[in-house]
Order: sequence, then structure tokens, then C-alpha cells
Amino acid sequence: MVSRSVTNRPKNRPYFRNVIKRGLIINVLILLFTLHFSKAQGLKIKSSDGKPLEGAVVLFASIAGHQAEARFTDNEGEVKVPSFPYPMIRKVNLIGFVQHIDTVKTASEALTIIQLKSANVNFDEVTVTGSYIPGYQSNSVYNIDVINSKEIEQRAANNVKDLLSQEMNVNIANDGVLGSSMSIQGTGGQNVKFLIDGVPVIGRQNGNIDISQLNLSNIERVEIVKGPMSVLYGSDALGGVVNLITKTSSDQKLTGSLTGYYENVGHYNLDANVGWGFKKRSLSLDIGRNFFAGWSEYDSLRSQQWHPKEQYYGNFKYSGTVNGYKMILQSSIYDEKVINKGDPIITPYFAYANDQNYLTRRFTNAFSTDKRINDKSSWQMNLSYSYYRYVKNSYIKNMVDLTDQLTADPGDDDTTSMNGFFGRTVYNHNFSEKFVLLTGVDVNYEDAKGKKIDNSTHSMTDVAVYASLDYKPIENLTLRPSIRGIYNSQFNAPLVPSLNVLFKACNTLSVRASWSKGFRAPSIKEQYLFFVDISHNVRGNSDLIAEKSDNYNLSLEFKKAFGKRVFSIEPGVFYNNIFDQISLVEADANTALYTYINLDEFISKGGDVKARFVTERFQITGGAAYTGTWSTFEGDLDQPETAWYSEFNGSADYKFTKLNFTVSAYWRYIGEKPVYLLEGSNELVRTMNQAYQLVDFSVRKPLFKNHVTLSTGVKNIMDVTNVRSAVSGGAHSGGNDGTTAIGMGRSYFVKLILSL
Repeated sequence: MVSRSVTNRPKNRPYFRNVIKRGLIINVLILLFTLHFSKAQGLKIKSSDGKPLEGAVVLFASIAGHQAEARFTDNEGEVKVPSFPYPMIRKVNLIGFVQHIDTVKTASEALTIIQLKSANVNFDEVTVTGSYIPGYQSNSVYNIDVINSKEIEQRAANNVKDLLSQEMNVNIANDGVLGSSMSIQGTGGQNVKFLIDGVPVIGRQNGNIDISQLNLSNIERVEIVKGPMSVLYGSDALGGVVNLITKTSSDQKLTGSLTGYYENVGHYNLDANVGWGFKKRSLSLDIGRNFFAGWSEYDSLRSQQWHPKEQYYGNFKYSGTVNGYKMILQSSIYDEKVINKGDPIITPYFAYANDQNYLTRRFTNAFSTDKRINDKSSWQMNLSYSYYRYVKNSYIKNMVDLTDQLTADPGDDDTTSMNGFFGRTVYNHNFSEKFVLLTGVDVNYEDAKGKKIDNSTHSMTDVAVYASLDYKPIENLTLRPSIRGIYNSQFNAPLVPSLNVLFKACNTLSVRASWSKGFRAPSIKEQYLFFVDISHNVRGNSDLIAEKSDNYNLSLEFKKAFGKRVFSIEPGVFYNNIFDQISLVEADANTALYTYINLDEFISKGGDVKARFVTERFQITGGAAYTGTWSTFEGDLDQPETAWYSEFNGSADYKFTKLNFTVSAYWRYIGEKPVYLLEGSNELVRTMNQAYQLVDFSVRKPLFKNHVTLSTGVKNIMDVTNVRSAVSGGAHSGGNDGTTAIGMGRSYFVKLILSL
């Protein structure tokens, strides 16, 4: 940073000030002139009710000149018509609308407005994760699961933990203090990257992001990639990526909603949203409060198994287009308070309890812009700053007058804070129908400080360049070789290559295959964590080395339409081999001390199949998975056999058109899972985690011309609370046979949405 002294100001400052003012005025006038006259006259694509449709793909093909070109509509639904010889064929495609095809003979006919009719079956989703530009899910080289806004509403999900609890090959773990974490295909949450509009989420506890803190109030859809994405998204993406896509107000009007949610286990939520779209700009603001009173399966004097929790959040988003640059500015803040109440201690002289409060704050600012430079090139940039703070306070609660007082021991309190800076720029160029090149640069900086971070400040910088090429040797085959070069300020990072293949054998059958290397640098917390309280004794390890991996995936997708009905089935297999995996293990049984070490090897492998049948009013899905894990213990002891476990899931939705309401049911079964634990005598002990199943049911009814939406239902119908499982600090550490909290038993909910 260059500093300028006040004493060094030039004497002729007024002159330069006038020059600057004149220059600014001239530039503003030029900008206004350009914005007014640069808009080329083009074809407009609208919906049947007259709303402009952004992102429609328009294919122009000249019959006489044998020329063809595909273009995208802007946020006003407009696209420039190429100067091809007439007559010209036009083909318009947009998800959720019936394809439009016609032939035009003159330039005046080419500029007429096209209104698309809504399709009865909306099956193929638009995705952005891992893509050069937004595109159809079926055209992605990756296996991407999409949960759209309709499904989020039908599941009555308030956060990512609620939403993913029914997803196959995704397992959720709960901790009263650290929150909820997840694993994908047997690979732990420390290897799953969480993004919000492509911006990494920081603030991991025990290596995991607390997914109960990721609110869904302003989320349009969630995209899940199961398998490594290290080439495009860097560290923490060995196991997969979960990308939350936020809503954007695009209508030319004022919108607003008020949402209330009640669940009889102690949930009381309230959320308000307002949006405003005008010309090429839109604004949205979302604020809310989630309150949970706490819950326990068994009666206790005061302590609760699921701790009371209060969350406040706010999200602001601005989007606009200026001179072809689409810009988005976002700001979000999140506050959470978790109270761990202790049981009363009563003596002849006084009564008190030991309580802990855990306070979390997240604050994120993000800016993104993209521009379609021409019909063959586009450019994107993302910049963000994230702040995370985690505070633990210990109190003595006077049970007579209910006053609080901080404990005398300074070691009972702690504040940990983190800062994250992220920057990405991507350039995409379409050389021809056979070659599309993407190049990019990522910069990540993260620092952390606090008592839990070795009572010091530590930082890590990661800079990467990557390139990816789509090569189509034939029309139905796409080969995507990619490579990522990484500089890490603390660890030697290798080149990370990958190869993805998409082969569309015919209109109904697609084959996807991939091989990918992976790399994950140990996080700051894994190196320097110091987390010691009544329930935890976890310490970091500064001698850790980086993880590396090989991953293989193969899947088929068969999709067939029968009029207004669509059937699909997708079988697949995967194999993931992680070297020097970082795991939390018990280092001292006497003090219950856990620390992080590099295990020699960890393998997860298996297969799954999912099927889906969709009609105009009915939809049913089902799936099955068989997953196995294998690892070494403390570097020299091999697990005797692969631990295999099965799971099944299913869902059904039916819309009663005359009464205009939808019923939904969700079911998931997780089978018995073998777990190997290393006991103090260095002997492997095999135990079995108990099987369980989750069943939810809901009814959704719009009222008063969709201005009111009422949802109600039952969650956890099978009344699952705690299941028998190995309780330990990690999958490869010693522990005792006990129980793990899965749910809060059967509950009933009601959700009411009031919309403008």
C-alpha cells in the first residue's frame, strides 16, 4: 500500500481537481450514450404471460448458406440475430418450456416476438457446478444431483442438514456442540467442499462445516457432485462438492414473502424476504430468526441432549447488467448461540449449575461478474471476503436468583476467529464445435487465531492455475482432460490431473467415466487446534503432511420419454483411494486425548443405482447403494476386511389437480455398518452400528391464488432417536459401544408462506 503525506499535496490542486471533474463528466456522458445506443435490435423470447426469458438457447441455421450458430438470451429475453442468408431455421430451447421451431424468410420476420409455452414435465435441470457456462444437467460430464426449490419446499427443510438427511450415499453426524457434519460415499466431511454461489464456506470445527448453519431461506437450488473436484475447486474437494445457489429477483416487479415455521419438538422460525426487479437490475433482502428450545429423549434435571439454539441471519443481493457485464454483489451475516446447560449441583449452602455458551458469527461479502465477450468467448471473476468467529464462554448459573457469572479460570473461555480471502478468474473460449478451452486462476488466503489455534495466529496461502479442455472427436463423445498446478505456502503440492468422459450412445443412453487425482493440505485447525473442555480433549498436529488421492467413477444414464411421462435409471460404481489420510485418533486412553495423524491409506468403494418416473401429476424415485470402507491403523495395522453397508431410499409426490394440493413421502433405510476400533492393547475390535430408517410425510396446499402456501406433515415417523453405534472421536479411533443421536423422535410441523 502506498501512503501519501498531506504535506506533499501539489500547490495547483484546484486545477487538477477541475480536470478530474471534467474527465468524470465526459466519461459518464460517454457511458450513458453507450448504454443507450449500444443495444442491438434483436429477437425477443418471452413466456406465455409476457415475461422475458433469460438463458434461452436459440439456434440459428441458414438453409441457403449452410451456416449455424447458437446464442443465449440476455436478462431482457433478447438475442441478436446473426447476419445469415435467408431463409433461416430458428430453434429455441429452455428448461421448463416446450421447444419452438420455425422458419423465417425475411429480416422483419426474424425480429418477431416468440412466446414459449410451459412444458408439463420439467425433468432436466440447469447446473453451474463444474461447468464452463450454465447448462443442462444431462450435458454435464459430471454426475450432479440437483435439489431444486420445489423439493426444498416439499421437504420442509430449514437448513442443509435437514435437506440432505434423505440423500443416498450422504451420511449425517450430529454433535451437541460442533453441530452437524456429513460424509459422501464413505469419505469424511473434511474432504467435502461447501460453496455458496461458488464462494468457499470457511470455519470448520473438527474438520467439518456445521451444515445446520447453512440456511436455505434464500437458496434456489442445491447442486451435489459426488466424487473429487480438486482440479476445479482445489483443496477440501477430494470427496465432493456441495454448491448452494441463491435466488435472484428477476421479475420486473416488487416481490415479498413472510414465512413462519413451527415444529412441536421446539422449533420456532420466522423469515421475511423482499425483492425488487427493475430494468436490468434486481435487489433482494432476506432476514430471519430460527429458535430451538432444546430436546432430550430422557428426562433430566436441566441438561439436554440436543442443546437450545438461536440463530439470526440476513442476506442482501444485488444483480445488474452494465454494458454486457453481469455483476452480482452479495453480503450475508449469521449469528448463532448454543447453550449447553448443566444439571444443578445442590449443597447445604447454595445451588448452582455449570453452563457453556457457544457463539458463532459468519460474515461474508462477495462480488462476481461475467461477460460474454463474443459468441465464442466468455469471462468470469469472483472475489470474496469471509469472517468467522467462534466464542466459548463458561458460566456458573445461580439456581436461586438465576444470575450468570463467568468462571474464574481463564482457560474456560476462548475466542477463535478466521479470515478468508478468495479470488477466481476464469476465461472460456470456444475454438470450434470440437474444442472448448477453460483456463483459470484461484487465490485462497486464510488465517486463524485464538486459544484453540495454539494461542497464536497462523495463516495459509494457496494459489493455483488450471486448464480444462473439452474435445469432441465425434458428435456424441466429449473428452475433458484437466490439470491444476498449485502453490501452497506450507506444503509441497503436486500437479493434479483428471480426465472426464461423456458418451451419448443414443438419445436415451449416456455413459460417464472419470479418473482424478486429488490433493488436500492440512487445515490450520488440524495442525494447531487446542480444543479442551468438559466433553472434548482434541489437539492438532503440526507434523501432518498433505493428503493425496486417486478416484475412479463409472455411471450409465438411461432416460426415456413416453409422451408426458419420463423414466430414467442411473447405475454407477466408484473407487476412492486416499493416501496419508488425516484422521482423528485417540492418542491417550487415560486422558481421552484425541489428535490428528496421517493414516497410510483409506479406501471407499461401492456402487449405487437410482431410478425416477415422472408424469404430469406423479413422481416417484428410488435408489440403493452398497458402500465399503477399508483403512490402516497407526500406519502398520491393516483392517482385516472391507466394512460393507447398504442403504435404500425412495420418495413419491402426487398432485391432486382439482383440489390443487401435493402430498409427498420420503423414506431412507441405512443398514448395519461394521466398524473397526483400535483398542488400547493395539487389537482391532469389530462392532456393528445399528440399522435405522427415516420416514417423512408432508402435504402442501397453495391458497388465495398462490398468495398463501400451507405445508404440514410428520417428520421421523418411525420415531428414531438414538441408535447403537461406536462412539469415538473419529472412524479410526478407540471408543466405547454406546449410542449416537440421529433424531428427536416423531414430530409434527406446520409451515405458512405469505407472498405478495
